[in-house]
Amino acid sequence: MLSQFNYRDKIIACLCLALITGAVFGVALTYDFVNYDDKVYVTENPQVQAGLSIRGLFWAFTTTLQHHWHPLTMLSHMLDCQLFGLNPAGHHFTSILFHILNTILLFFILEKMTEALWPSALVAALFAIHPLHVESVAWIAARKDVLSTFFMLMTLWIYVYYAASPSTGKYLLMLALFALGLLAKSMLVTLPFIMWLLDYWPLGRWTKAFSDKKDPHSISRIWKSRILWEKLPFLFLSMIVGIITLLARRIRSDGVVVSFLPSEDGFIERLIDAANGYANYVWKMFWPTNLSLAYRDSGPAPIYLFFLSLCLLVGISFLCVMTVKRRPYLMVGWLWFLGTLLPVAGIINIGPHLAADRYTYVSLIGLFIMLSWGILDVTRDVFQNKPVGIMAMLLFLAICSILCFRQVGYWKNSITLFSHTLAVNPNSVTAEVDLGLGFHETGNESEAMAHLNRAIQLAPGNPEVQYGLGYALYEMGQYREAIDPLLETVRIAPNHGPATLQLAICLSLTGRLNEAHEYFAKAIKLNPDNPDAYYNYGYALALENRNREALDLMKKVLDIDPNYELARKRFDVLSGIELYEEGRLPEAERLLNEVIRRYPRESEAYLYLGLIASSRGQLDSAISYLRSAIAANPRYTEAYVNLGIALAQKEEYAEAEKAFSNALMINPKHVKAHFNYAACLYLQYRDKEAMEELSKALEIDPDFKEARDLSDTIMRKLSP
Repeated sequence: MLSQFNYRDKIIACLCLALITGAVFGVALTYDFVNYDDKVYVTENPQVQAGLSIRGLFWAFTTTLQHHWHPLTMLSHMLDCQLFGLNPAGHHFTSILFHILNTILLFFILEKMTEALWPSALVAALFAIHPLHVESVAWIAARKDVLSTFFMLMTLWIYVYYAASPSTGKYLLMLALFALGLLAKSMLVTLPFIMWLLDYWPLGRWTKAFSDKKDPHSISRIWKSRILWEKLPFLFLSMIVGIITLLARRIRSDGVVVSFLPSEDGFIERLIDAANGYANYVWKMFWPTNLSLAYRDSGPAPIYLFFLSLCLLVGISFLCVMTVKRRPYLMVGWLWFLGTLLPVAGIINIGPHLAADRYTYVSLIGLFIMLSWGILDVTRDVFQNKPVGIMAMLLFLAICSILCFRQVGYWKNSITLFSHTLAVNPNSVTAEVDLGLGFHETGNESEAMAHLNRAIQLAPGNPEVQYGLGYALYEMGQYREAIDPLLETVRIAPNHGPATLQLAICLSLTGRLNEAHEYFAKAIKLNPDNPDAYYNYGYALALENRNREALDLMKKVLDIDPNYELARKRFDVLSGIELYEEGRLPEAERLLNEVIRRYPRESEAYLYLGLIASSRGQLDSAISYLRSAIAANPRYTEAYVNLGIALAQKEEYAEAEKAFSNALMINPKHVKAHFNYAACLYLQYRDKEAMEELSKALEIDPDFKEARDLSDTIMRKLSP
């Protein structure tokens, strides 16, 4: 019989676990977001940044992100943004806090079930500081791992008390906690299986079910027992969320429908990959080095590796079966490991990743149980309770803590993370793309392009690689150069929403507005709830002076996200322009003055205030507004043209000529700049120079009536 420990020992164990976890992971509080999914989940997600709201709640439950449906996870990110904004320290703090809570919960659950304090503490310590768990804790976008595990462990915590004394209240609480866990991450569908394993050991509920003397048939006794029927509602919830998950991942970004059937899509190859993955996780538990965010991207593993993996898995399974009566924890731990990894083992084709450290966050608990209770038995049976096994385990923990601390350090920022990833896997396309984008964000464009071009060499047909290159070129202001890789992206993956939108923006910024309309419309169709699509489409329409349509789109943006500041500003500016064009000058003036009060650098508001002042003959005010527009945007052609007109009206011709010249330096084909420059010259009796400017205007637009009329006037004047 294991000795009982007092309450103080348990508290000391919990404090030690919390301290060692905080010491290893605390440095992450100084780390930044990384550009691998953190953007999608937080830094470029306006719905998340808006914080908690009724609208946000509805969005979280009706939206899939990265082909995942996990509304509770999204709500946790929203709460972080509400509390901490975009300060990454707050987001890291939440993840670390959940990891500490999970560690302590795991300890309490195991100690309560087994009354074995030190093996329980050992399992919790391994869970806390094993390097394989760094990805789930240090990566902000992996919040779903720590959050779902918290609700899983809370469910098991209540289950331990329920097993000892069943009641409806405990049962409903368990079911509610399990539902919350599924809403955080669907991988929790295996929890009913874990509960059955714990029924066998250490709870011993299977023994009670088999010992019913009234029914001699063992299968019948199990069928009639509580341990089966009480799990059915849990299985039902698992089935519902499993179906939602499969449907969410069924259509890839290129529109191809993914098959989940075992008979299709390389099932044998996936089975081989699954066996290799299981064996690799076992190996990395004992030898946690060369860990990486991205492992093998493509290509089959050597066949000999499969046979070695198969031998390892069969050997461990055989050992567990042979010792099931004497050491039931081995079978329970092994099945825990195999079962909880099954949804992401690759047998069911739900994603591109063959392996990931984050998949082990729950599953390694099974191996930790095998190891910890195995050490207890070996220490007692082989070493006669000598501290040899304990010392060996303490040494392993010390090594784990050092390796874990080092692994946490790789998550400092995108550059350190993906530089390490490439050191582990030099041919990782994912790492090349994201390292390139990381260098781009720091302003190191030469390194950025080197890595993006290397990614193109590795996988020219990969849409994410082409998109990464196009996105980086766009961010660098090379809009024309960005178009080709973005076109290639949407050719390979016609339903790639981000690339479609980025392509539309680049086309509009390079004057190809007719083509841009098609892609804006498609981007909106692909993602009707994306406010960026509506905003940029509205901005492009405003460039064509289609202000009414642009105004409607800005309103749509604000309906989706009331906190979209750029859309709010553009909506007010366009409303002011609309009022100006309707002749409602006082209302337009009030609104535009309010705009520049809130946005002192809004050049278009200054332009129209200048036009309003000019229409009233207030030339000095008009000139002041127009100069402010140019100060806010030194390449604002319309502001230079209207400034020249106002100066010419004041007969300040030298300054007016300078304004027109500046406009034509920016846009040599601005027909109204040529015409008004000609008019300014004509007013100074410089008819030949005026004719030169008019000829340029008519060359650009032969149907420009005002230019044709002024040209005829000058020609008659010059005629003998």
